[in-house]
Amino acid sequence: MSLLVDEELAIDAGSLASGLTFEEQARLSAVLLSHGHYDHVRDVPAVGLSLFSMGRHLSVLGESDVLNMLRSHWINGTTYPRLHEMPAEEPTLQFHSISPGESFELSGKVITPTRMNHTIASLGFRIEDGKGRVMFYTSDTGPLPPTFWEGVSADLLIAEVTMPNAWQESAISAGHLTPELLKRELSSILSTATKMPRVIAVHMNPLLCLSGKLEVELNAVAREMGVEIAMGFEDMECEV
Repeated sequence: MSLLVDEELAIDAGSLASGLTFEEQARLSAVLLSHGHYDHVRDVPAVGLSLFSMGRHLSVLGESDVLNMLRSHWINGTTYPRLHEMPAEEPTLQFHSISPGESFELSGKVITPTRMNHTIASLGFRIEDGKGRVMFYTSDTGPLPPTFWEGVSADLLIAEVTMPNAWQESAISAGHLTPELLKRELSSILSTATKMPRVIAVHMNPLLCLSGKLEVELNAVAREMGVEIAMGFEDMECEV
């Protein structure tokens, strides 16, 4: 799982090395990590190694447990070089700890990390640019309390929808959403927010999408809720 905002800000790093050319990797200034699961952090060391060869550096922002996991498991001097310590004068990977509810400015945008409902500590991100445009990325999450969406007003909602409705019990236990569970979240947004955002569904399990059932169920939710819902795909581009 990876998103790229304005060519320089990455959100999660599951496919940064495989999805970006070396030239595109060189444009990155920062990556936000939602949590420590493999499919969200996999390419941090690979991109870091590329940037080290180019003499460039990258800010890596996440909760302290995610950053500690990278230090101990990935860039530990055995699996990958200790890229957060080299070169000594300006390390290639520059770690910055962030916490839910504490907003900060990055790449000309205001980022607000938000605690989500997953099997491990996970953050969603509200991102607002200088023109008042807002996107919200849920990262991995299960059902949220209705009050979660109070005051959340976004133009674009990028929401995980990992499994079709037949897998709903498994989705809840694993901290994920189905189309039916997404509909509940959209109902909460509709009752509390000032406007309904466009929705892009991401993080779909590819093996569970083969039958087309997930797309059918998402289309049904879109019709019922009167919301624009698109299924994300590799190299998809959208404008907020």
